[in-house]
Amino acid sequence: MTDFLYYPGFEIEDDEWLKFALLYMRKVHTIVPYEADYYLSTKHKNLKDSTNLLESYRPSYEEGEKSTYDAIDIIQSLINKPNRNLDILGEVNILDFWRQGQNQDTELFNTKFSPEFVRFCNEYGLCHETYNGIKIPKQLALIYMSVFAHNIGDHRGMSVITDTKEQRRISKINNKAWKYNPGFEDLKAMKKIMKLEIPVNLKEIPLEAIIKLRNKESFQTKLNAFHLSLGTFTSTPGMKLTESNCKEIVGNLNGSILDLVSDITGFTTSTAVTALGVALVFSNDGSNFELAKEILGFGVTASGAFQVYEKFYNVRNKYLAARYITDLRKLGKNHVR
Repeated sequence: MTDFLYYPGFEIEDDEWLKFALLYMRKVHTIVPYEADYYLSTKHKNLKDSTNLLESYRPSYEEGEKSTYDAIDIIQSLINKPNRNLDILGEVNILDFWRQGQNQDTELFNTKFSPEFVRFCNEYGLCHETYNGIKIPKQLALIYMSVFAHNIGDHRGMSVITDTKEQRRISKINNKAWKYNPGFEDLKAMKKIMKLEIPVNLKEIPLEAIIKLRNKESFQTKLNAFHLSLGTFTSTPGMKLTESNCKEIVGNLNGSILDLVSDITGFTTSTAVTALGVALVFSNDGSNFELAKEILGFGVTASGAFQVYEKFYNVRNKYLAARYITDLRKLGKNHVR
């Protein structure tokens, strides 16, 4: 899976979305200029320090410069033909609304744009300058951040995501918002999977419980294996991770251990714990103990064990991926009221 770039703000706004990210995503980059570190909330800082989910993306001058000219083109077209996007921007005189000082309430930091953007906004009376940069109407800020984030995503090969409904609506104005987003379908499918596997609303599960689960080394191993298994699934010709096939994915992962057990029982001639069992328990510092417990109930001879040994390594990632789903179920059951 590609890395994810979050926008429009410095930090994830929606708690339920944050919990989803903690349970599923390996890394989320948030766009935070160096000078904005001071403005990050205590919650965000603590989360960044206590988990491996968040990473601050420091935008370059070149990314701000390119986004300046792209955004100017879009905003100029809105000013010239305001009626074209009434369903998105609202049935008001957009230019008059944007020019009113009380509506210029959203701050953009200097690092995100070039001086040309300030000149353009000043020319139309769309901004006033601040210590950190400029304040512009929220709609303009969302348009600009859509352009900015998608340019970075294009440049860095990241999937661009947001948890803000208004941002998703405004992004329809930006043609780039429909591109450079390879992980979008994956996210929708995973949300569907979680709704199937977690029997409660994520809102009901304390953030602390999810952080505790994420920070377990065993969960990290399973999470990585899950992503590898999804990568294998989506790399198969004609197969894509979508909301409609999420049951098939879970079934495929859960069936992996049964495939292995089936192979093992085909070689069974005694109930002795043989070479395979010993190898499973002691390989990788004992990290395969869970899997060993599941299959050692079936008899395995030494000759059979070695024939199955290679098969084990091929399904181990799928097994761990299935255990990831099991962890989600347990998390939900622990918080059913």
